[in-house]
Amino acid sequence: MRLRVLAGILAWLVGLQGARAQQPSDTPRQVLDRAAQLQAKGDSKGAIRELKAGRDAHRNHERIHHALALAYYQDGNAFWALKTLRDFEESHPPACASRALQVWIHVQQANFDLAQEILDEPGCDTPDFEAARVALLRATIASQHRDAASVNDYLEQARQASRYYEEDFSLLQALTARFDPGRMPVISWRIDLAGGWTSNGLAGSPVDPADVGIDSQSPLLQLDARLRVVIPASRAVRPVWEGQIRTLELFSATVRALSYRQPSFRAGILFGDRMPRLLLAYGFDAVQVAGSDRYEQGPLWYSEGHRFDYELEVTDLFFAFGGAGHRTYRESGRTRFEGEHGLAVVLPFADSLRLMTGISARWNNAANEAYDSQGGTALGQAQYRLPEGFEARLNGSLSYDRYPRSRGYFPGSLGEARSDMLVRVKPGLWSPSWSGFRVGLDYEFSHRDSTAANYAYQDHRVLLHGVWVMDGDRFGVGLIPAENRQPLPHGVSSAQLETDETRIRDLMQQDEAVKRGSSCLN
Repeated sequence: MRLRVLAGILAWLVGLQGARAQQPSDTPRQVLDRAAQLQAKGDSKGAIRELKAGRDAHRNHERIHHALALAYYQDGNAFWALKTLRDFEESHPPACASRALQVWIHVQQANFDLAQEILDEPGCDTPDFEAARVALLRATIASQHRDAASVNDYLEQARQASRYYEEDFSLLQALTARFDPGRMPVISWRIDLAGGWTSNGLAGSPVDPADVGIDSQSPLLQLDARLRVVIPASRAVRPVWEGQIRTLELFSATVRALSYRQPSFRAGILFGDRMPRLLLAYGFDAVQVAGSDRYEQGPLWYSEGHRFDYELEVTDLFFAFGGAGHRTYRESGRTRFEGEHGLAVVLPFADSLRLMTGISARWNNAANEAYDSQGGTALGQAQYRLPEGFEARLNGSLSYDRYPRSRGYFPGSLGEARSDMLVRVKPGLWSPSWSGFRVGLDYEFSHRDSTAANYAYQDHRVLLHGVWVMDGDRFGVGLIPAENRQPLPHGVSSAQLETDETRIRDLMQQDEAVKRGSSCLN
């Protein structure tokens, strides 16, 4: 009797265990999430146990095998990491992702011959994003040998693809910046469309103020669009063409006449492949204002300028620029010869913090000596990378202009020579980049003191920007996201490469303080 009871209990336990075995196993997502949580807590052994059980339950799930291999490697067990990947490759050939991860582990251990043997195996030359990955891994190995020529050959092979794994495209950009810094896309563009509100539509007006004291607040819409073409005639000498259109539309009736459009273009020659590089260019720009004058109904062409400019890129972090030319105004007394020179520098304090700063000096020799002026600007922009790809920016400038032969000429000067001091501060918050497109919200405060009272002002301006920055190397490229796969840990992320689309020269040119002092916008 006792034996019969014991047998019954044993049978019940076996049946219960069998029933448990028949229950559905955890999904691959659950396995991966639990393993990631354990690794985040520093429990690598627990993560390995979890992933081993998940591998046994999901033999055909490549991502679990990859996660297990990386967990082994991070736990200091490269042998079992490679064995896990080889086992999956042998049962699921060609398993290109598993091969690539094996190559990555061999490269980390400086086993370059073993890595090359895996890359030489056939089967991963299609589709194009797999072929690009093979070329980039070969470039990585060549970079370890400091073989720049081979690196660039492999990078050129990788550029033939139309699609890339997301992390591979970041690696392509990083290796290009390191081994081929002189390479420039044939075509690039930047479009900044912004709408908002200003408390003072007279600020930055292209004409002298005539209605001081009016209610000049207004909604506004502005556009800054640029296109650059670099013709790859040779790496030592390259023709360059640039076109730009800047517009400001003010919608309030009191200041609508001060709306303007400013088209410009430059044509020049870029000398040099790597740094230092020198650009010599001829430039033309013109300003059309919406308002009328006593002689003609608007819109009116108010000014046009012809200049010869230079830009010297000494290093990636140091930049010099300048130029001189002649500018003709509708008000003939303001027609002038002008010149400016400036220096700018980038200060990368940390991976998440970057500072651009610069100074410029300028002079103007006008037909009416009251408009003769000398001045200078100091400005800077700090960029701080926030979580999830967001970015905080703080832009500021201090500008001074002096009109030494203007005593008593300008309204409100009370017999003094005119001098202006402009302070500008602009904090902003910018979104992550989606295929080169960003959204930004900024607030700009400007305050100008002047010995000629009619030229003093204060302005508060809020703008919502939509900015699209793109070039021929990136346009039309398809990126395969990291979701539902194990990305290769190249150590380079798109967030690290996305500094700011604004170059040093752009910062100097975009700043309103500079535009008001060095062009007709004063």
